[in-house]
Amino acid sequence: QEIVSSDSGSNDPVALQVPVAPVSSDTPEVKVQAPVDVSNGSSNEGVNEEDFESKWTCYWSIEAHDECNQVLARRLPQPIQPMQGEGPTKQRWLFFGDSTMKRPFQKSNLNRYLVEEPFIFQNEARKDESGNDGKFACWTDIDCTERHVDRCDHDTVFEMERVPEAEYQSPVWDSFEGPTNWAVGKPYCSDCGGCDPHFLHCVSTTAAAKSQIDGDSEQPQQEQKNCNLNSLAYGGFMKIEFAKDVEVQSSLYKTTQENTAHYLREHFNSPQMAMEWGKPICVIGTGFHDMILLLKTDNFNQGRFVENVNWYLMIMKDECSHIIWLSNTAPSRENPRNWPQTMELTKAWNDGVRDMIELIPDLKEMMTYIDVYEATVDYPHNADDHIHLIDAWYGEIGLWFSSIIRRYDL
Repeated sequence: QEIVSSDSGSNDPVALQVPVAPVSSDTPEVKVQAPVDVSNGSSNEGVNEEDFESKWTCYWSIEAHDECNQVLARRLPQPIQPMQGEGPTKQRWLFFGDSTMKRPFQKSNLNRYLVEEPFIFQNEARKDESGNDGKFACWTDIDCTERHVDRCDHDTVFEMERVPEAEYQSPVWDSFEGPTNWAVGKPYCSDCGGCDPHFLHCVSTTAAAKSQIDGDSEQPQQEQKNCNLNSLAYGGFMKIEFAKDVEVQSSLYKTTQENTAHYLREHFNSPQMAMEWGKPICVIGTGFHDMILLLKTDNFNQGRFVENVNWYLMIMKDECSHIIWLSNTAPSRENPRNWPQTMELTKAWNDGVRDMIELIPDLKEMMTYIDVYEATVDYPHNADDHIHLIDAWYGEIGLWFSSIIRRYDL
């Protein structure tokens, strides 16, 4: 099987030059205030108010995204308010996926806004001698480390202990597990060459939150910070390229999904950080790498993929304040090499995930589904790349996500 690289020099196996047989289409609590208005004045004339109140899906395109603005305005939790007195609100955003999720993070200002600037600001805050009136004063309450690796050593971003090499388990394709190609036999590596995780791991430095968690009757007064900021945000990107895979293993869990959720639960969402910042809003998507399992086992199909996504989301839901599911974009119309990711299959699997969420109240009540498939059917793709759109598209949707985060100021 000849691998057709979709990232320059990456060998990202989201497109394979092989014939494909027909495929079956089976099918700690944090208080938050009411959702904040991010709609930017958009209207809903002609829409039944009761129907709109329950609306949890939307179609997004570069030209038209008011619908998604309005849906998110009603569904996203508001950022965490200051514990005492006045000050900026706080929020965290994490993006999970393959290279089609990483590219919006790279091709817009998301990486700078959620990772690079907060890391610089909190470092500068500790050097600033002007106290609570300094430019970076509002960043003195956390101490962050930057977590970033390339294609391998993904266990290190979670600082987990590796399992002995002899105990590292290979994927069982008949159990519908990735990886499927480059990472097979390479512990803690990924099939995807353009999915390097990059996020901030932060701990609280405030005494007020710790006292409240410990149950102290007399809590220290939190000092007022005069930094002229309305909101603070940080987060990043975590690589999860399948709905179920065994790329990152530990003594506790075999799968990347379970180990990622464990890191979030035990470290990223520590009681003090959850109190001060809230659990993160999680933007999740997967599918293109999962389709390669069609080439590895005759037992994989749309129904099995949807089951994996259900399992994945149920693992993640308690670690996120809200989950946004971002659908897969449309592959190119031309498919002369008979890649497994066809337009018909991609749309069917997108719809299967949406229909599954619709039927599970525990997921639907805390999720928003954003459909970008239709908007990308005729959008230009990179040359000789069946999957990836040109950079302009990823830049635009990344900037839109950044605007949603920043509109918490309104």
